Amino acid sequence: MAEFCTCRAELPPEARFCHKCGKPQRDDYEGEPQPEEAAPEGGPEVPKPPPAIDFRNSLAVRVGFLSGLLANLTILLPYLFLAAPLWLAGAGFMGVHLYIRRSGHGLSVRSGARMGWITGVFAFVIFTVFFTLNFLAAFKAGMFTDRERLSQVPFLQGNVDQVIELLQSPLGLAVNLVFSLGVMFLLFAGFTMAGGALGARVLRKD
Repeated sequence: MAEFCTCRAELPPEARFCHKCGKPQRDDYEGEPQPEEAAPEGGPEVPKPPPAIDFRNSLAVRVGFLSGLLANLTILLPYLFLAAPLWLAGAGFMGVHLYIRRSGHGLSVRSGARMGWITGVFAFVIFTVFFTLNFLAAFKAGMFTDRERLSQVPFLQGNVDQVIELLQSPLGLAVNLVFSLGVMFLLFAGFTMAGGALGARVLRKD
């Protein structure tokens, strides 16, 4: 039996649409697939994440070196050396402040501690260079073999003979220097990291 469209056109067998008016003739016909809309050009740019605080960050390295150098200018002074922990913590705080100011990015407490660590490493290296130069100059001048001059050093009073004996033993001198520098490194790193974490906490942008 022939089938007809609503427009009265006779349809061929199993026709999906009318050849005259184009009306769909089956319920399962979904039509032609529509092309997907292209994403609009010039949309909002996703902001880049701030760079990590490490030695590959050139700004962090420059700020850490500057802060470490300024810390040594106070630590190496005769009377200000007694407040070295304060200056080291201040150097870590200053490093975070300078980094935030120059980069425009806030720092978390963890990142602030890393900035303080970088500052502490540079401060320790600079201190070690100055300490080694002063030690060699004093050794060349014969200060470490002059009993009278050593006795005038406040913290060596009563221990002059032990110091002279130690300085005459290369192995003992090397061991003590390595141990002393290791302790100094822990102090430098610890106080600057604490100052950096405090700086990030205080200067955090909410």
